[in-house]
Amino acid sequence: MFTSPLDRKTFKSRFYEHMMRATTDFNRIKDTVAKGLFLSIKYARGTCVYLSPTKILKATKSPYNTVITRNLVKYVLDELVRCGYAEFMYKTSAKEHIYCIHRNSQLWFFIKQSNGPRDVVEFLNKIV
Repeated sequence: MFTSPLDRKTFKSRFYEHMMRATTDFNRIKDTVAKGLFLSIKYARGTCVYLSPTKILKATKSPYNTVITRNLVKYVLDELVRCGYAEFMYKTSAKEHIYCIHRNSQLWFFIKQSNGPRDVVEFLNKIV
């Protein structure tokens, strides 16, 4: 695969550069999810909010509404389900999952008391 040690060094540096970019992008995804959760729950009038990765990306007007981005948002929402802050409801198709956050959830209470999406980002950083 590598013809010289220089090629190996170039490959390693590009690989680490790609990994750093992916980490930064995942932080951007967490920012997007935090903003979507904040907008959905802060101004909710009912007792629960139904969310999907597509809804979150549309609510934040994210230009990166691709399959990979939706899967990363789904991963963050799955982590919220795993920790007990949200509930998985059902699948509308093979790709779209619907989640529910109830009024008696700790996440609901935290977002209602928070000052903005930055607080939610810190909360997500502890979980994910």
